[in-house]
Amino acid sequence: MRVSPYDLYSLRKAHLLAERKVLVAQLAQHSLKRLSLEIERKYRLLGKDGRLDMNTGLISPGTEYPDTEGER
Repeated sequence: MRVSPYDLYSLRKAHLLAERKVLVAQLAQHSLKRLSLEIERKYRLLGKDGRLDMNTGLISPGTEYPDTEGER
């Protein structure tokens, strides 16, 4: 027994849509990292201990970025 051509088309279309959403999420993550880097440059935090807390907007020494799992 086989699925109908339309069902196969729908399945492939849904798979491509899911792959596209993954790529869009990766692009958003990349944009966030780029903006963080630009802000670190603007406030001269590059190469220093100061960190930007994305939740509060405060710059403080020794705080880590939330939800980056050490990917600086």
